[in-house]
Amino acid sequence: MVFSRQFAMTRGALNRVAPAAPVPPTDSVAVYEVACKETGTPVDSALLKKMKAANEARLQEIEVAIKDAIENEGDMEVRDATMAKAQILARTADKATAIAGYEEAEKLPKTTSGQKLDCRFHLMRVGMFWGDIPMVESHVKVCQEVIEKGGDWERRNRLKVYEATYLLSIRSFKKAATLLLESISTFTATEMYSYDQFVFYTVVCATIALDRKTIREKVINAPEILQVRESAAKLKRDGLFRAVFRASRLFRASRECCPYGRLTCMG
Repeated sequence: MVFSRQFAMTRGALNRVAPAAPVPPTDSVAVYEVACKETGTPVDSALLKKMKAANEARLQEIEVAIKDAIENEGDMEVRDATMAKAQILARTADKATAIAGYEEAEKLPKTTSGQKLDCRFHLMRVGMFWGDIPMVESHVKVCQEVIEKGGDWERRNRLKVYEATYLLSIRSFKKAATLLLESISTFTATEMYSYDQFVFYTVVCATIALDRKTIREKVINAPEILQVRESAAKLKRDGLFRAVFRASRLFRASRECCPYGRLTCMG
């Protein structure tokens, strides 16, 4: 989610941050600048210069690789190098620059539907990080259209996780829970979550949005969820209503759902 929004939504946590703003290990200039602004920390000019220089060196290496691939290799090598450039931009630059990088990769000749979906998945993660919900929604819709024309099952299942994450961010918990539960046995979107974290979202979202019978059948007694002991054990031990109360607290600590933690158990 966007640093500025995420920081604003977790202002209490920010007040406990050490005076020096955290320095991302990826030399993300955009994130560092936003972090400094949101925490009121002066920008370290020397550090910023060092980060920019490191990023420029990486991009120069990638540009050389792209040129070599165009001149001496095939389409696959050109695509791999272009995607590598886009990934560097996504980790180090601002949203607009990151978007341009993936759009460049998507527009390469002989791009398959699967490769287009991969670019859109990357773009959705960019949108999620920067908190651009309309951007994420637009890419979800594009991916759905591509999938309907013949997308493979692996990407179809990954899209369910991306769409569920988007739905969580707009408080559409029931539909999100349905998609998450459908993805339990086919989960491969490890670029989004670990499996344990994915199960956490599934359990909490289902607890809030679904009826007791469905929760018992598809959550409490689901073999895939029972394998992740901590999530299932807490749900069994606490009981339904206490689990709902706990869910609101856990949602406040969730990057995707922290704006809505206090709304999940009103009444």
